[in-house]
Amino acid sequence: MSEETNEEIEKLQKKLDYIGLDFDNIPEFLRNTENLDFILEKAYSEETYRVYKYVPINDIQIIFTKANRMNSIQEKYQNINPIYPYLVPENEEGIIKHSAFLKMLKTVEIEEIEEIEKQQEKLNNDIPFLIKYDKNYLWEIYYSNKLHKYFMLVTTEDKEYGSFFYLLREQLKNRNQNKKVFVPVSYMDYSNNLLEKDNFKDLEKYVWKFTKEWPIIYEVYDKDENPSIQICGKTIVYGKLESIYKIKLDNKKNATKFFKLIKALFILETEFPHDYKFEIQISQYGGLELVYNSKIITYEILGNFIKEQYKKKAESLRILKKEEKILKEVLDNLKIVEAEREKEYLLKQNQVATYLKCRKTFFGRVRYFFKGKLKDEINKLELPEPKIEVNEEEIKQEYEKEFYTIEDLINVCKELNIILNTVKNIKMDKTALEIRNNQLKVKINNASKFIEEIDSHRKSIFEFWRFANKDNGLALESGTIEEKKEENNKIPEPYFDYIEDIEEIAIRIDELQRKILSKEDTDNIFLALTRFLKPMNAIKSGKQYNFTTELEDIKNDLRSLELLFGKEEFDIFGSSTEDKTKINVIKNKKHRENKKEEYKLLKINKETDTIEFVSLLHGIINSLDKIYEKNNLGIKLKVYQVSEKSLNTEGYGIFNINPENALNKIKDEPIINLYSIQLKPETPAIGLSNIIYYDNFNKTLPTGMDISDEILIDISKLDLELKRQRLFRINIETNEQDVKTKTICAYEYEIRDN
Repeated sequence: MSEETNEEIEKLQKKLDYIGLDFDNIPEFLRNTENLDFILEKAYSEETYRVYKYVPINDIQIIFTKANRMNSIQEKYQNINPIYPYLVPENEEGIIKHSAFLKMLKTVEIEEIEEIEKQQEKLNNDIPFLIKYDKNYLWEIYYSNKLHKYFMLVTTEDKEYGSFFYLLREQLKNRNQNKKVFVPVSYMDYSNNLLEKDNFKDLEKYVWKFTKEWPIIYEVYDKDENPSIQICGKTIVYGKLESIYKIKLDNKKNATKFFKLIKALFILETEFPHDYKFEIQISQYGGLELVYNSKIITYEILGNFIKEQYKKKAESLRILKKEEKILKEVLDNLKIVEAEREKEYLLKQNQVATYLKCRKTFFGRVRYFFKGKLKDEINKLELPEPKIEVNEEEIKQEYEKEFYTIEDLINVCKELNIILNTVKNIKMDKTALEIRNNQLKVKINNASKFIEEIDSHRKSIFEFWRFANKDNGLALESGTIEEKKEENNKIPEPYFDYIEDIEEIAIRIDELQRKILSKEDTDNIFLALTRFLKPMNAIKSGKQYNFTTELEDIKNDLRSLELLFGKEEFDIFGSSTEDKTKINVIKNKKHRENKKEEYKLLKINKETDTIEFVSLLHGIINSLDKIYEKNNLGIKLKVYQVSEKSLNTEGYGIFNINPENALNKIKDEPIINLYSIQLKPETPAIGLSNIIYYDNFNKTLPTGMDISDEILIDISKLDLELKRQRLFRINIETNEQDVKTKTICAYEYEIRDN
């Protein structure tokens, strides 16, 4: 046996000792294992784990299968075998199985088992906020309904066996204890303990309607086998900012309440989207709240909400019914007026037509002159006032009830919509008739004036003769001519989506700044991002600041870094800390450029005093002023900053393009101020692209904003106006177990036009 083989045997033995497995002394519970009957429910097709449980480790029987984890459950179950033949080979087939077990043992590392142990210790105290956890898929735990037993399928053709060996170790160590593991149970469907199985699909659909992202619904059992329904997912809380959420329904009563609430609101919004729009917000406990007109709708107030809405709709219905009756009489009167004016117009049209026909010949004119004066046969018409008697009390009583249901509200909404459409159509008909009557009135007036003019020239045959020979135009068809206003063709401003377009805009910003900015410019911008920003802002605002203490702190840092030189001394490398063969990486992009260092760019030495230090800071500020005169992003863009205090409008500010990155800067503050500024394309601003953080002497620096998505703005140069304020909550995940719900006060600013 070679030295290498002995070393491998020692490693295997060490792992066996750690697990507590002795091939010569196999415990009885491993000897008496057998294959279990397992029937997959035909209706089950979901691959995502639905059920998580604390399962006693001693209740889990281990079964081996010659398969891969990616194989179907049918393929896995066809090749199952008890664990004992893998531990103790009794025949030739057993030797092959034992070799497979040793191979698995060789593959696993003790550190992997220890990681799973640490993970289960955490899960023993708190389950993850989003239920699932890292590598939960390695636990292939199943449940036999027939035998009421759990079993673990160990696939021998995989590469990760940590969960199996952890379970085996715990069974060997804690055989007489009731230790449990928190695991997903594969292919187990929801029970009927809290909701009917058919309700879960509806619940997913209802939640999706309001969050716009499909949720995952788990049935989770605690250590005492008490079930709860836990709905997890994401939703938009502000702009495009997403937040995770979890709704926990820990008993049948709460589950039923929530289901009825969200179903009722779903029905209302889908049936009447123009009347009801329910907004989603994160609750103070990290769940979801449904809001209507700034009021949180809960199951407890649902009955009153339905009653209030029903009464409002019924009152609108009462008013509309009255209006409908009045409008119908007005419409009938307009039709009568239209018919009479049509007769009057036709009469006058015939009179004018007779004159025009007679004027064509000499004898016709003479005959028309001696015919006699034309007479109006139609009296002037006035539109009568409608006189409608409406029994409002009868209408009111028609909708008075003691209790109101969703069905009642839906019915009154449907009736209201029908009446609304009817009234709308009557109003359109009324408007059309009014226009028609006005047109007829104009035509009648034109005809009357023309007839009066004819009659006014019949004082003598000679005057009438001259008038009849005139080429005068008749304006019977005159009406109101509306001038059409031409719409200005505006070129829409380019739309920027920080989620989809960030890479493209980052490259654009970096390329532009490489052309515009010099090496000295980018160095000064970089210095403004460091600890020098605070004293620079003090200079800009004119506030008190202890520059002497700041300088001493910087010198102490330089001493610790062995970078504090005298005036006659210098660092021979300058800012070139590496040779050009040194490979650096930015987000998987290789380059050979030096990263900038603040202390090497701001040349402070042992002899630098406070006056010189302040002068250096003034130099950076003056340089930035010149940079802002020539640099803007060229795109309409909203940027974000978080702070515990109010927005500093007297100095420089560093803002994020992505609000999520801004919020990630906060730690333990429960209430956060989120400030946003809507930048214009021409607003002076500097994007903190790669060229700001790195030199580019070798011309190998990748283009983009791979270090950060931040923007440097001189807020003191902007004329800001607070446009909107909004309060919302967001869940920020600190680790798998811990999620902090934070309240965000959002302040939205825009730049005034000069």
